[in-house]
Amino acid sequence: MLPSSVKDVFSHLLKPKRLAILEAVLIGLVAAFAAVLLKQGVQWLSEWRVKESLLMPAWILLPLVGGMGGFLAGLLLERFAPEATGSGVPQV
Repeated sequence: MLPSSVKDVFSHLLKPKRLAILEAVLIGLVAAFAAVLLKQGVQWLSEWRVKESLLMPAWILLPLVGGMGGFLAGLLLERFAPEATGSGVPQV
């Protein structure tokens, strides 16, 4: 059993308002980390695209990159949204 002074400290720190602030700070840190990863990923892909365009002709590179993008989109849809069907345009 914890001494009453330790209980008082924890009960003071874990009040609903402080807990909400802590959650908001953690969510903000995770979002900032995700934004940095996204920025670095876009920069890396841009540099890769320029390097590859110098090594391969466009008639090979463009279908290859498009196919890889379509394959990745299909995998993500199958994994995270298996209920997604159709073209996204309501049938008339």
